[in-house]
Amino acid sequence: MIKPTVVNVGARTDPAKQSINLDAYYISENRTRDAGPLIQGLYAVADADGNLGMGEAAARLVLTTIAQALEPLFSSDETSFLEPLRKAAMDADQRLKDLALKNEQWRDIQVSIACAIVADNRLYYLNTGKTSIYLLRDADLREFGSRKPVDGGELRPVFLGQPDFSCEVFEIKMKPGDSLLLATDGLIEKVRYRDIAEVLHWSISSQAACDRLISLAIRAEGSDNMTALVVDLLEEKARTTSWWKIALGIAMLLGVGFLLAFVLFLRNGSSGTPTDSGSSSSSATPIQRYLFLDGLKDPYVVLLRDQDVYVLDRVEKRVRKYTRYAKEVSGFDGTIQLAEAPCDMVLGRYSLVILDAAGKLFEMSPEGGKATPIEVSMGDHGALSSPRAIDFDGTYFYVADRGNNRVIYFDANFTYAGEYSQEAGTTPLEKPNGLAINSKGDLYVCLKDLHKVLKLDPNGQEIASASTGATSVGTYDGPSDLALTYDEERVLVPEMSTDQILIFDASLVLQNKVGRDQLGDQRFQDPKSVTVSEEALFVAGGSSEDQQGYVWRIPWNLILNTP
Repeated sequence: MIKPTVVNVGARTDPAKQSINLDAYYISENRTRDAGPLIQGLYAVADADGNLGMGEAAARLVLTTIAQALEPLFSSDETSFLEPLRKAAMDADQRLKDLALKNEQWRDIQVSIACAIVADNRLYYLNTGKTSIYLLRDADLREFGSRKPVDGGELRPVFLGQPDFSCEVFEIKMKPGDSLLLATDGLIEKVRYRDIAEVLHWSISSQAACDRLISLAIRAEGSDNMTALVVDLLEEKARTTSWWKIALGIAMLLGVGFLLAFVLFLRNGSSGTPTDSGSSSSSATPIQRYLFLDGLKDPYVVLLRDQDVYVLDRVEKRVRKYTRYAKEVSGFDGTIQLAEAPCDMVLGRYSLVILDAAGKLFEMSPEGGKATPIEVSMGDHGALSSPRAIDFDGTYFYVADRGNNRVIYFDANFTYAGEYSQEAGTTPLEKPNGLAINSKGDLYVCLKDLHKVLKLDPNGQEIASASTGATSVGTYDGPSDLALTYDEERVLVPEMSTDQILIFDASLVLQNKVGRDQLGDQRFQDPKSVTVSEEALFVAGGSSEDQQGYVWRIPWNLILNTP
C-alpha cells in the first residue's frame, strides 16, 4: 500500500491596482482526517481575459467545472488522473463556448488555467495560457511550460475559449521536500526567477511563501491581478508511541527529581542548623536567572543562529561567538579591522552581514569569522549616510539610511533595488533606527528621535504607528531595535529612555512592558538590541558610557504576562 502524502498548502490572490480581480484559485482535498495525510488533492488557479464583468465569473466557472468533474473520483478506485484531468479541462472549455453562443457578453473571453492533482505521491498537471507551474526540488527550480507548437514550430499560448483549444496532461513522481507553485502572469512577470526559488526554499510555510511572493510583485509595481498557490510535500512524522518509552521517561523524571531533592538537602542541611525560610531566598537572587553574559564593553547587537549566539561589541569592533550555555567559542576570529563604528548585523543566506555607521558593509563566516568588505552598488541614488540598522527577509537586505531619512533595500548582490522615502506615510520617516519585516512584506521601523514605531505596507503606506515612551531627545534615548516573534503576532521594541522592552501586537497596540522591576536586576539599562529564540528573548545592553555591557535571556512566560 502506498503511504499517503503529507502536504502543507497556502494561497493568496490580490487585485493589485485593478478594480476587479479576474484571478481565482481552487483547493479541494481528500485527507485521512482533518489536516492529516493527503489521499488526493486538486489545486488550481485561473486567470480570465475579456469582458471585465463576465471575466470574474468565467474564472470561477472554469475552476468549479473542473472540480465537479474530478472530486467524485477522489473516493473511487481511480489509479490515474491523466485522462480525467484532460477531459475536465475540455468540459470547462465547452461550457465557455456554449455560454458565448447564448450571450454575447461571454464572447471573446479566454481563460488561462494551471491545475495540479497530487495522488499517491504522483503529480498530474495541466497548464494553459498565461499561468505557470513551478517545481522546486533540492533547491533547483523548474518551470512547466504552457505553450504549444503550431505550424512552423512556433510556440504560442492556448486558452480555454479559443476555437482550436486542446490540451495535454503530464505525470511525474514527487518526493518529500518538493514544493509546487501555481501562479498567474500578474505575479510571474514581476518576480524574478531566482527570487521565486529563494522564497519557496526559505519560507517557513506555504502561506508565508504566497504572502512573500505577492508582496514582491506589489513592490515591483505590479498592476495586474496576481495569484499564488503553493503546495509543500512533507515527511509524515511517526505518531505511534511505545508504552515502555513512556514508563521509562517517567522513571527518569522521578529519578532526577529525587537527585535534585538530595542535592538541595545537602546544601541547606549539611551545617546542622535549620534553614530560615525568610532568609534563604535572598541568597538566590533573580539576577542569575536572566543574566546570560556579562563583562562585555558595549554590546550593540545579539544574534542567534542554530545553537550559537553572536554578540557585536561596538567598542572592541568585533563579533564574539558563544554557545547557548554562555561559553565563548574559541578560535572564532570576529575582528572587523576596517570598521569605524559597527552598529548592526543580520544573518544572510550564508554569512553574517555587518553594518557600519560609516556606511560600510562587511560579511563574516558564521563558523570561522574573518570579516571582508562588501561592495555596495547604489547607482545614482546617492550614498549611505549614518546607517543604523539592517534586516534580511530571504530576498532583500533592508538598511535604515538614517542620515537620508529613508530605508533602502538591496538585492542579494547588494545592488540598489528600491527605497521607502520620507513621504511613505503620514508620519515622516525621520532618522530610522531599527527594522523588522514580516512574511507579508510589511516593514516595521523605529524612529528613535521621535520615540515612535511605524508599520508600512509593501507599497510604503503607513498602516499603524505607536509612541514608545519619553519624548526627550538624547544620545541614549528612544527605541533602538525591533524584533518579531516567530508567529509574527508580537513586535518587541527595546526602549532605551525607559529601560524597558515594550511588547506590541502586530497592529502596534501595546500589550506589556518588561524592565528591571520584573527582572529584579538593577543593571538592566539601555537595552539596544533584541532577538528571539523558541524559548526566550535575548537582549543586549548595559551602560555604554561606563563600558559595562550585558546580555540578558528573558523567558517567554515573563514577556507574555499581561500588565
